[in-house]
Amino acid sequence: MRLNTFRAIRFNQAQWNSGELSLLNGEYTANRIPNTESFMKFINDKIAKGIAKIDNTPGYYIINVGIDKKDITLIVGEIAYDDLAVFQTSEELYIEKLNFYKNIFSKYKLQINPALAFYDSDISIKTLILGITSANPNITTEINGIIYKLWQVSNPKDILRIRDGLAPIKKLYIADGHHRYAMFNESTMKTSARLIVSITDMNSILLRSCHRVVTGTVSPMWRDNLGKSFKILDANCDTECGGNVQLVFKSGKIYELIQLENSRAPIHEIVKKEIIKVGFEIDSYNENVFPIPGNLATKDSAKVFDLYQSCSVIIFVPNVKMSDFLNVVSVGKKLPPTSTWFEPKLVDGFLIRKYDR
Repeated sequence: MRLNTFRAIRFNQAQWNSGELSLLNGEYTANRIPNTESFMKFINDKIAKGIAKIDNTPGYYIINVGIDKKDITLIVGEIAYDDLAVFQTSEELYIEKLNFYKNIFSKYKLQINPALAFYDSDISIKTLILGITSANPNITTEINGIIYKLWQVSNPKDILRIRDGLAPIKKLYIADGHHRYAMFNESTMKTSARLIVSITDMNSILLRSCHRVVTGTVSPMWRDNLGKSFKILDANCDTECGGNVQLVFKSGKIYELIQLENSRAPIHEIVKKEIIKVGFEIDSYNENVFPIPGNLATKDSAKVFDLYQSCSVIIFVPNVKMSDFLNVVSVGKKLPPTSTWFEPKLVDGFLIRKYDR
């Protein structure tokens, strides 16, 4: 794999300190995808006014994110179309979401967030950046309680060390950015497809499941339907799920589902086929089922129902194991759309790439 340097567009420390970038704070809303256009308009305006400026010296970027009492380090660079085959996709796509990204990219020619990827290798990110982060960062900012630090890497020796160190890596697993990768992999974009990507090692990435909200009417027979495959127990917000699925209904009732027989299928396949399709009798997965972050819990249910007014039930899904994730990918299979919640999430606008065409 060849990780290329690039000229990023970014805000300076004063802008992050000013509070003007609150639109980019990464807070989750039910209208996340439509809000992407607001982000694009905001950033495009700042670029046009010279507030977001280009780093004229090509280089890599090092980002350190403090999350869950753990510091995670990312190397950000650019991967050209000829090397895009290095990416291993693990999730099915929402076609509507892919088309949305295509249209908005065509309009603004901006990538406002690197795709997040990781590799399975004994190559240590911390070894590759040794000494670089001992200098003061170019940017330090706190967003929603998370500390972000950024260093630009422009020293030729440091660039060579990182480039050569990552060269043996043959596979990158996409953690966040499947739709962006698919968009750049379209034949009409081959001549200009250079995707900015943030990379870390598998030991640093944090993996959770995405939970699900279900809109519309759930079958009145859902309990009988699910009773064929699950033992259904009453639960509450303080009940530990113990690796089982939990259902929270708008009425406030909470249930825990315990499988009657062990299944080798990934947990999200069980959720999609056995719970949503068979149990709830909902056929239109893409239209009635939406992901919510894996760092939410049953105690956050009221907030989720406020965001999704038409939501009838929330499905809290136990964590995906990294071994299960790799087993699915290794045999060429894919999880349902947005099954995984990888961290660290980078705030939109922290590193920006403007494309000529």
